[in-house]
Amino acid sequence: MAVAGQLRADSPSAWSGDGETTSVAAWLGWLRREAEARLAECRQEEQQLEQLWQHIVSHSDQLRPHELQRLVEELIHAASRTTAATTAAEVAAAAAAHDQHPAARPTPLIDEDVLRRLLDGIAADRSATAVSLVRDVLELLCSMTLDLELTERRVGTAAGDAGHALSDLRSHVTAAASRLRALPTPATPLLSSGEQLAVVVRRVLGAYAGSLEIGLEWYGGDPQRVETSAAMLWVMQELVHHLHSTLAGRCDVMVRVEESVTQLTVSTPSAAFDPTGDPEWLLRTQLRVELAGGGRDDIELGAEAWGGSSVTVRLRTV
Repeated sequence: MAVAGQLRADSPSAWSGDGETTSVAAWLGWLRREAEARLAECRQEEQQLEQLWQHIVSHSDQLRPHELQRLVEELIHAASRTTAATTAAEVAAAAAAHDQHPAARPTPLIDEDVLRRLLDGIAADRSATAVSLVRDVLELLCSMTLDLELTERRVGTAAGDAGHALSDLRSHVTAAASRLRALPTPATPLLSSGEQLAVVVRRVLGAYAGSLEIGLEWYGGDPQRVETSAAMLWVMQELVHHLHSTLAGRCDVMVRVEESVTQLTVSTPSAAFDPTGDPEWLLRTQLRVELAGGGRDDIELGAEAWGGSSVTVRLRTV
């Protein structure tokens, strides 16, 4: 390093005698001392040249032009060396201070617990909306059935064809109301204390049995890490609900709990898991996986040549 001068024999070398690397703190401390010493030398040299210049200014008529030019050049070079040495000393001091007091990790704008609550709130709101919608539609169908029955009685035998038509229509509406009443309500996934994850998964998947044909394969026990269980359950419902919304028709869920990694795979014969345009279901899944300690590399999207698609999520078991 030209600014700091030549390395002396007592400077820390890149490798010590026993083959171990010299500590960064020791090297930065030596660099700071050398830079400060070099800065002191440059300032002293510049002061001496300035004193010489002040001394000969009054006798400049006795100097030759090339002697004056040489002195001016030395003054300029001395000032440049002082500036460079000052910069080197400041950089060395800042580096040493940063090594002793590393910058604190920036506080996230939103706490992770808050994000978890927001994502859980999405699932709860979705469930409440589904319940409210089913209730409203069911009330409407029941009201229509009652109106049709009253109209059918008024028509009576005076218009036989109209009576049969109204009777058939009332039967269809009644059947639709019965099917709607029999549909299971999408449940918010909750893990009770001591409850097996597989039991909760089957309960959640059962809520979509009316609109999806679902196959479940489970290998292994339960993850030892509670956050992994909660994240896997949340992601599974997010993916299955997306398939329910897109009328995919069928999906297969496979959970494999191994010693170090828990893997969830949701596959469907449709292209519902197409990631084009960063859909919201994918963004929510990525966020939930990151909150559980995973990353985007832990989410694998698959696409089959025949049109099927799948999502695989991996999180650590313990």
